[in-house]
Amino acid sequence: MYMIIRMIYEKYSSRQLTAFTVVLLFFIAHIIAYSLITVSSIRSLEEHAKEGSELALNRINSIVESISEQSKSRLYPLAGNCAEFSYAAELYVLTSPYVRSVSVVKDQHISCSTIAGVNGNPYLSVNEQLPIQLNYYAQSPVFIHNASADVVILNIKVSDAHMLFGITPQVLSNFLFTDLEHVHFRLNAVIGGHVLDAKALPKMSGYMDHMGMQDVVSNPYIDIYYSIDGKDFLANLVDPNLSTYLLFTVGTLLLCILLYMFCKDFDWLRLAITEALYKKQFVPYVQPLIDSEKRLVGVEVLARWHHPLLGTIPPNLFISCAEQSGQISSISHMLMDRVIAFFEQYKTSLPEGFHIGFNACAFELNSRQFYEDCSRFVEQLGEHIHLVVEITERQKIPLTPVFLEQLERYQKLGIEIAADDFGTEHSSLVYLKKIDFDYLKIDKQFVDLILSDDLDHAIIDNVIDLKRRINIPAVAEGIETIEQFDYLKDKGVELFQGYHFGRPQPLDDFANEHLNKVKPKENLLVDF
Repeated sequence: MYMIIRMIYEKYSSRQLTAFTVVLLFFIAHIIAYSLITVSSIRSLEEHAKEGSELALNRINSIVESISEQSKSRLYPLAGNCAEFSYAAELYVLTSPYVRSVSVVKDQHISCSTIAGVNGNPYLSVNEQLPIQLNYYAQSPVFIHNASADVVILNIKVSDAHMLFGITPQVLSNFLFTDLEHVHFRLNAVIGGHVLDAKALPKMSGYMDHMGMQDVVSNPYIDIYYSIDGKDFLANLVDPNLSTYLLFTVGTLLLCILLYMFCKDFDWLRLAITEALYKKQFVPYVQPLIDSEKRLVGVEVLARWHHPLLGTIPPNLFISCAEQSGQISSISHMLMDRVIAFFEQYKTSLPEGFHIGFNACAFELNSRQFYEDCSRFVEQLGEHIHLVVEITERQKIPLTPVFLEQLERYQKLGIEIAADDFGTEHSSLVYLKKIDFDYLKIDKQFVDLILSDDLDHAIIDNVIDLKRRINIPAVAEGIETIEQFDYLKDKGVELFQGYHFGRPQPLDDFANEHLNKVKPKENLLVDF
């Protein structure tokens, strides 16, 4: 998580983060909008499919009712005389756009037919309980002249007989076509175990389970289904919504461009710091300060940001922004409050000379809030604890009379001044001439040069020699090995700080490790 945060805030500028955010919003808006349109299209398609299915079923019912009426009024009365029946039935076939043959079944035998006259062939597909039936026959010469053609038989029960009307599948398929604009789905009819589509292509009903068809409407003799394939669905999604897609895409693109232009220089980290201050998410950590005898003589207070989602955020990711925005004073105020309240309970147990260091930039030192916080620290803890203000060089120190006078005000309170990260940033040697420092803090990058090649070795030696010549105590930061400690100790460095002696830790952890088990004024030795 730390690496992700560091990559975001150090690698990418505010404009890049804004651009990324705007592009992300653009895609999220499209995903949401297209999802809503898709859901709406699916619902619309289902409604149209039901409408089309009901329309197809009503057409088929209308034809069945018309044929049923003709069978009862015109044909059944002639069923006893095959010659008369055949003449009337053939005339009906010639005038009907749907019927291709007519037969009469009595006692489960065909007594007369427009195809074969007096037939006598058995016909067993009769359910006496159903007044109307539909049956599908593949390549049946009995009910249609073309022996290789399929036929759908409409079976209408009239009194003691059954009137059989031969209908070609294409006739029913015509009713499965839909004329709804921009609506794409397929209707299928199930007749006698066969699936019939709009192209009059029959399939066995066993295939039906694999078609993904949905039952919409039905009656006792026919079921109407609808199905949608990928091509149909895409057409149904795009055709009626194309203008909506284009309008939404162009509109959101223009809106995102305007949003980027408005927010490109917006400091998102500053906004996050403001929220963190409101929620009191900045907490003090302390790192031990050790003398040459390995005794605990003080601590440096370091800011940590306890984010509820990102965890503990180190200061190098937010301090620079806080200094530039002026929020650093509020962060220091929050840390100072907690440090004063915490060490109030331990002040009489600490060894003499114990000091607490706070980092401060030039802006902060000119802040009234920071000066009042330091005054309060001295008032409440000054009798037992020395306050050290470590001037950081992330911002150039203004060596103006006003600033130098302000430093004197701090020193008159008994506050000591240290040069933090000495020699790493701006003109440190000039500062030594103008500012009366109490400590020089040797930066870790110089400490890392110890025991390296001769040139690097000479650099750290010169820094130590400088502190000795101007007679200012030094604090070596970043001590990670006993060899570094021994070398600097032999060179006359007085104080030490680094992971070798202890990492920055919360106040309670520091107290449990160093303070809760000691007697008042007892020297605190650190074991390594």
